[in-house]
Amino acid sequence: SNTVYNIYDNQTESFVVENAEHLDGHTEGPYFDGIRLTVYDYKQAKVNFEESGWTAGSSLLDYSIYLPVVSIGGEIIEGYPYPADYKIYFYDHVADTSSNFLNAPVSPMKFAVYNTTENHQVDVLFIDINSDSTLGRFEDLYILENDLMGQPMLTWTISYSAINPVDPAGPGDEFSLMTFKPFTIQDVFHFSPDPDVLDIETTNGIILKYKLSQNYPNPFNPVTFIAFNIPKSEKVKIEIYNMLGQKIYTLLNRNLKSGNHIIKFTGHNLASGIYFYRIKAGKFQDTKKMLYIK
Repeated sequence: SNTVYNIYDNQTESFVVENAEHLDGHTEGPYFDGIRLTVYDYKQAKVNFEESGWTAGSSLLDYSIYLPVVSIGGEIIEGYPYPADYKIYFYDHVADTSSNFLNAPVSPMKFAVYNTTENHQVDVLFIDINSDSTLGRFEDLYILENDLMGQPMLTWTISYSAINPVDPAGPGDEFSLMTFKPFTIQDVFHFSPDPDVLDIETTNGIILKYKLSQNYPNPFNPVTFIAFNIPKSEKVKIEIYNMLGQKIYTLLNRNLKSGNHIIKFTGHNLASGIYFYRIKAGKFQDTKKMLYIK
């Protein structure tokens, strides 16, 4: 099924956008209250490398995070990109034991791994090379989650390394694996628009910046809308050009009051292809590209 999003205005207690499908991260969503959102939905979970890593302690171990591909008896088992965040806590005592999934040897562990998104401890595969019960150089950790049938499955793998020998992870160290996750019906994002978010500078409601927005929808067939801002009353001209730079249509050519404006453009007689729309308002000029698809 398709993922859609709704936008609810907490002040008016009403929906201003319903069932918007624009989640590709490039196409601006429906216009509401002078705002458009650009939203990206991940098709599957991906590692957030910027937020992952050592978050407490002093470990100098390097690491890499990836989805494993394991060959066992001619069968290929691939890791599933499980949409969750994880924390590894290290102790001065044995806190857990590793799983025997895929007939792996069970090892005592001076650490425990938690799924912090779903708030539960997880099983892991851990081959303890030097039998010190903690993660060190050249050792891998395979995180396990249950599939829809309740059976364990491989998810993310964290490999630890270092160019030179360093101490293994020790008590007080903490490691985070963070992911970008596809949206679910439980996800709610709260925001309060302000001039910085909208890229419009205002003083007492007066717009202080010119701006030409990307048309919506884009690509379009046959109707699209063009939004723009002008800080003072003046003559505004918007023209449509083809790929050859030839003017094919004057969409607007008249005096307007200051404020946010939206104008409708219908491309019934256009051939499929790329077009440009240009605004002139006083000394301000700007041009943007749009795509018409029949």
